[in-house]
Amino acid sequence: MVRSVNILKYKLIGDNDIQNLIETVLKNRGIKEGLKYVALNTVDSEEYKGLKNISEAVECFISHVENKNNIGILFDTDTDGICSGTIMYKYIKKAAPDCNVHIIIHEKEKAHGLSAKDYTVPNNIKLLIIPDSS
Repeated sequence: MVRSVNILKYKLIGDNDIQNLIETVLKNRGIKEGLKYVALNTVDSEEYKGLKNISEAVECFISHVENKNNIGILFDTDTDGICSGTIMYKYIKKAAPDCNVHIIIHEKEKAHGLSAKDYTVPNNIKLLIIPDSS
């Protein structure tokens, strides 16, 4: 005996092509040329040398890596904070696999940057990176 229960009630809106989910979602959210944003190439990237103070930041980072200093990354607890912190961590571990990197996470749920003061930076951290500070 097969029993059917109708628990979820939903209605599909827009043009729904289940064979092309990414295109469909982007189109239904009003994003034109959506696949362009999914498959970026070098034309879409910004030249890093144009970023303010980037040369100083690179020199600072290299100096700390060469001196084998402990580096901390302060993660905000929202989605973009976790993502940007993770990207930074993975980049450092790829660029300098032997680097001592410490993840520092805010104790409060909706805390951002240095102003929240709900985090503890260990005394041995010589460089603190805050990737999601605005």
